[in-house]
Amino acid sequence: MTQSPAWLTRYAPLLTLLFCTLLTLLLLDRPLIRGDGVAYLGWVDTLAVDGDLDLSNQAERLAAVNTYQIQWNETTGRYVIIFPFGVALLQTPFYAIGHTFTQQGWLNLNPEYFAQMQGVPLPYSLWLMIGANLLLLVGVTCAWLVGRDLAHPWLAALAVYVTFVGTPILYYSTITPLNSHSGGAFGVAVFLFTLWRSSVGVVLEPPLHPSSGAHVRASLIWVIMGISAGIAVLSRWQLALVIAPGWLLLVYERRWRGLLIMTVTAGLTLLPLPLVWQTYFGSPFLVPFDAVEGQRGAGSFLGSQNHALDVLAQTLLHSPVVLLGLLGLIPLWRSQRRWAVACLAMIGLQLFINGAALDWWAGESYGMRRMSELVPVYTLLVCALVGQPLVKWPPYVRRFWWVHGLALTGLLMYTGLYIASFLVFTWTNADGYLLGDPATMIGGFLQHPYRWEVLVEVVRTHVGPWAWSMPGP
Repeated sequence: MTQSPAWLTRYAPLLTLLFCTLLTLLLLDRPLIRGDGVAYLGWVDTLAVDGDLDLSNQAERLAAVNTYQIQWNETTGRYVIIFPFGVALLQTPFYAIGHTFTQQGWLNLNPEYFAQMQGVPLPYSLWLMIGANLLLLVGVTCAWLVGRDLAHPWLAALAVYVTFVGTPILYYSTITPLNSHSGGAFGVAVFLFTLWRSSVGVVLEPPLHPSSGAHVRASLIWVIMGISAGIAVLSRWQLALVIAPGWLLLVYERRWRGLLIMTVTAGLTLLPLPLVWQTYFGSPFLVPFDAVEGQRGAGSFLGSQNHALDVLAQTLLHSPVVLLGLLGLIPLWRSQRRWAVACLAMIGLQLFINGAALDWWAGESYGMRRMSELVPVYTLLVCALVGQPLVKWPPYVRRFWWVHGLALTGLLMYTGLYIASFLVFTWTNADGYLLGDPATMIGGFLQHPYRWEVLVEVVRTHVGPWAWSMPGP
């Protein structure tokens, strides 16, 4: 009997994970850019099509849907976008492909509808959706490559899948495919993976040593780490507080050569940020919201009151899988103390900065979206919870390894119910709310006499391949 190749056996959990994730993405994908996404659409359109920073064309091209996304700055006399542009850099190749498709007339379905709904034809948003899917798949891959060092590869695959679908990053990679969260989560995932590979705290896989070919490979990992850190901050400036604990971890481990390479590379990647802000707002270092909206009486984006505990409560309420991640800090502390401190700092600092935001609840949001970029950190901690205790605990405890799988499966079933309830609630509630509390959404779904019929109709008209030619807003 022919045996499977060694690489296939080794990576079978990852391939299964990617297949299940891709299938989930396709079932929820919606190639329609709405709301804040129009701002990022303006960014990627000017970068990929015009190749400049003049947003005059975008203000005209997106006039039908531009309500606040592209604004006129009286101070500098230019059209500006106060939203970050990191995800636009990542999505530029996909938008360029969409531009080619549009010019050739390929897949340009219902052009009048898409012009009214998002300002540009379907091929543009379809390829942006594909780009968002690929960014998530890369993030899932990086998370598993870390998680397999902490748990059994198959259990790590289940943990990664449950965590990714159980947090807002799923929504912001499918139903709303163009936003800063997908770019931020991608940057954090690659950064965390390269940090894990390079840290001397990793005992299950020896750190790379600068000898012969390994020297080049190690240098490349440091460069990738720096670029991913820069991309994360370019996507969402708040993520600098995720990168900082990783940087300090390398300082603690005295990885001076790698630290220098990573820091310089990250600095070069971030260089466009002050240059663009100088052009748009007349200052290289500022909060764009304050420069535009603050002058109109909206207040400062960061306030003196902090709602970090409220952000944490809402995060756990809508994404209970995060609780497993927090519990994972305990076993991680026992085996990789410096990593436990770093992960706790990453989460704590994000709670603090997001709790200080003017709209700490993040407005029209699927769950606590501003905490979604931490999904690679959550997966690391969940894998630590379901993996390491089985090695450290007595044999009579290790017999109950299946409890971890049962808990993850239960959370996965809950997440499926949550998503189904959300879809029905979002597109049928009379008040037009995007999201309700879980009790309201799930309770309403379970009590609805025609819940399955309504769910099928909502899915048919809004998400999934059957709706791509004309997805409902």
